Amino acid sequence: MIRSAWRGGVRFLASAGFATWLLAIVGVWSMLATVIPQGGASDPKVTAWALAYPLAEPVVRAIGLHQAFTSLVFTACVLALAVCTALCAWQRTKVAIGRARTLRKAAVADERSLTESHDLEVACDPASSRSKVLSIASQTLGHLGIRTKRRDDLLISVSPAWSVWGSPVFHWALLALIMALLVGNLQRSAGLMGVAVGQTKVDAAQSYGNLHTGLSHDWRRVHRSIRVDASDLDFKTGGIDRGPTPTVTVLDGAGRVIKKQRVYLNMTLKTGSLTIYPSDYGLSADVSILDTSGVETGRSTQMVDFS
Repeated sequence: MIRSAWRGGVRFLASAGFATWLLAIVGVWSMLATVIPQGGASDPKVTAWALAYPLAEPVVRAIGLHQAFTSLVFTACVLALAVCTALCAWQRTKVAIGRARTLRKAAVADERSLTESHDLEVACDPASSRSKVLSIASQTLGHLGIRTKRRDDLLISVSPAWSVWGSPVFHWALLALIMALLVGNLQRSAGLMGVAVGQTKVDAAQSYGNLHTGLSHDWRRVHRSIRVDASDLDFKTGGIDRGPTPTVTVLDGAGRVIKKQRVYLNMTLKTGSLTIYPSDYGLSADVSILDTSGVETGRSTQMVDFS
């Protein structure tokens, strides 16, 4: 009973129908994610969408469509698709192993082995010579698109051994891609960080205003800081006005420069797994606290938001 249920479950998970449904769900989910704003509850775009669609918002938030690619639904579907692909790949691998074994036997077959064991026998005119029979067989197979070659007194047509591995290799490669996407979603982080000109912020959760992280993202492995050195409000290059353009520097844990460049639309700063792109710009204020004798006791940079 248990073995029968197990085999039935494996057949269902490895079925083409189940994989098709999973692909359809992932596709539709991804399409909805391009229409529905992505972000936290405090994100202005998410708030505006919730006010515009009050009836749909509870459902969208419940199933996690505002964080579509890190939600439990999407992760579960991708994980199920990975299991389905793995089972399918294993089944095709077993078939390929059997076919490869058959091809190896066929490649070394001789007249004696074929006489002892064969699957099909075609009766020929006893008056025909062996050479004539082989010639007729070669022509007939050639009309069927089967290329043959002569080896001693045998007519040989054996597919190359690598030809049976196309489907398994494709499915294992597809599984590797799915797992890479799944692990990437679990470990990724994305958010908005406000950095004033001349200010340096450590790349840590507390430095972000809006932040979304995967379930297995580990901040302990991140040792870098982000600094804005300058901001050109009217930067032009190649005859195109790029608008407000900051010059951003990424520093390692010891404060050494990893990379420095201007960042604007279609010109992101990339170093390792980090990608920095401009989202918005505004004003900031440096606030100083002085004691009664005029000595500065504290300083803070505050972002100024306008509604």
